[in-house]
Amino acid sequence: MLDTPRFRFALVAHSAEIVECVRRVARDEDYDLECQVATFETVVPAARKFLDEGREVVLCHGGTGKSITRAIGHSVAAIERTDMDVIRSLRMAGRLSSHIALAAFLEEHHDLEMMQELLGVKIHHITYASWEEMFVKIRAAYDRGVRVLVGGGVSKHYMESLGGVGFVIEPNAHSIRNALEDARAIARRKRVEDARRADLMTIFKHVQDGVVCIDNERNLIFSNSKAATLLHLPGDSQADILPGFYDKLLLVDVLEDRVSRHDAIVEIAGEQFVVTAFPLLVHSKAPGAVAFFRDVPSLQSINRKISEKLYDRGFVARSGLDDIRGASLPIRELKRKILRFGPTNATVLITGETGTGKELVAHALHTESGRRNKAFVAVNCAAIPPSLMESELFGYDDGAFTGAKRGGKMGLFEMADGGTIFLDEVGEVSHEMQLRLLRVLEAREIMRVGGTCIRSVDVRVINASHRPLKELASAGRFRMDLYYCLAMLSIAVPPLRERQEDIPLLLDRVLGQYGKPGRVLSPKMLKALGRHSWPGNVRELLSLIESYLVLLEGQEADESLFSELFREAVAAAGARPPEECRPEESWADSGLTLKQSLDRSRLSLIRQMVGQCGGDKHEAAGRLGVSYTTVWRALHEQGLG
Repeated sequence: MLDTPRFRFALVAHSAEIVECVRRVARDEDYDLECQVATFETVVPAARKFLDEGREVVLCHGGTGKSITRAIGHSVAAIERTDMDVIRSLRMAGRLSSHIALAAFLEEHHDLEMMQELLGVKIHHITYASWEEMFVKIRAAYDRGVRVLVGGGVSKHYMESLGGVGFVIEPNAHSIRNALEDARAIARRKRVEDARRADLMTIFKHVQDGVVCIDNERNLIFSNSKAATLLHLPGDSQADILPGFYDKLLLVDVLEDRVSRHDAIVEIAGEQFVVTAFPLLVHSKAPGAVAFFRDVPSLQSINRKISEKLYDRGFVARSGLDDIRGASLPIRELKRKILRFGPTNATVLITGETGTGKELVAHALHTESGRRNKAFVAVNCAAIPPSLMESELFGYDDGAFTGAKRGGKMGLFEMADGGTIFLDEVGEVSHEMQLRLLRVLEAREIMRVGGTCIRSVDVRVINASHRPLKELASAGRFRMDLYYCLAMLSIAVPPLRERQEDIPLLLDRVLGQYGKPGRVLSPKMLKALGRHSWPGNVRELLSLIESYLVLLEGQEADESLFSELFREAVAAAGARPPEECRPEESWADSGLTLKQSLDRSRLSLIRQMVGQCGGDKHEAAGRLGVSYTTVWRALHEQGLG
């Protein structure tokens, strides 16, 4: 273990007698003691110099101690002046005169009556609060005929300068040892504080925030290099320039009212910063204030990194445009809108019946945007209790409510910062929450529950609802202003009954997932599927087919099993939509097999893509994700190559 460094003390006195008394006692091995006899004018500067040069504590005695303590206020150990010290000096003075002046600071109290009676002398008590007052009173006593004085070094020297005799009140060994022990205790505390301060300075030097700390007189205590970098300060004049920024960094306000400021947005020289400033409270007093600040762009960068982390943790869009299966005109129009709307940052409202695939569209919009590699956070508004909706979406600060997580919690909007948030079933939120959403959509700003600061979020908002929001808004059951914000762009997902020609493509995919051949669905079964109105849309279709494939034994069609499941599905769906909602002619009426229907759908899709590409088969093949040979063969077989 390393040896503890020796203590480094200093003694400042007005007389050599005091120095000699202390030296006789101060012979311990755990400290170094440097002594200096100072004049009235130099006593305080001498003490300051000792401390500035690394002496840990200054020892002093009598009036000297009062002066140094008042001027410096710390790192001072006073050698106590006792009644016995005074009596000893009075006794020596009494050998020369029966009238003795006793000079002492106003705060010193002695039993003068006892001393006079014990020594048989007349004591002329001179009390003073300043050196000037002491000089005046000693002169007055001298003029009254008092020629002998007992006191400190300054008073002794002054009496002698007038022609009298002075005796210094010398401290006793016990008082000196007590003062040295006090000095050790002060030095130990300072070392602990210095170690803590050094740790803090090391931390402050390496944090990414700018740090500025000032005392109650607005003197700079500390600033780190990051503060100079953020404020563009030259390295050789920070202390001179920094005071001009105290007001902007809210330090002046904090010193005046002792109220902390958290995450305040301020502008300095055209740049925006987030500032947190608070008082340095010690025993209910504010000896200073400290400000931590960071430029807004760096915080936005951190938020983006958080968003990327969330992306890595699974907050991602798992579907794209290719996952929306179909070649019908409604689906082609839907995909065209996705390609047009995806790259924008505009808010999109997706409408459609339950089971049509609104979330697939939301995922596709995200993957077609510049935010595709950032977080995609999906929220089912209907699944979150109204009492929790606000804290889930916007987060909460520490202590916002009973049971709140210590340190607060980031809300879903913050998690999606830099990416996309998908609010499914947005029509189910309460009227109060509609108002909060309106502010977010208009300003892209949020406030956590229990928080006091506004947080900006860079998030693209996609919404979905199966309810007619515009009709609800017209009826006063949904905020009209919110509806206009939600429906800046709108996409209607067609129901399955309006695109029944896409059923073969949907079936082909699910058959592939279960490893079943197309022959497990006979023409009769396909015809039944084509005639159903599908009120549950794609979700209902897939549910039926997956149930059939799971229960199917073998690789051949089982019409009995299918009929049983199909009747149950039709019964569960209830009444069908009106006949006019169904197409007059369905692919199922043609009597084609599933393979024939798939071939027809593929050919239609290839022809449409070649047309969109201006006849360029290579480009069409690339966009379809197939080889050029596949495109050429399909067209050639139909005489279109």
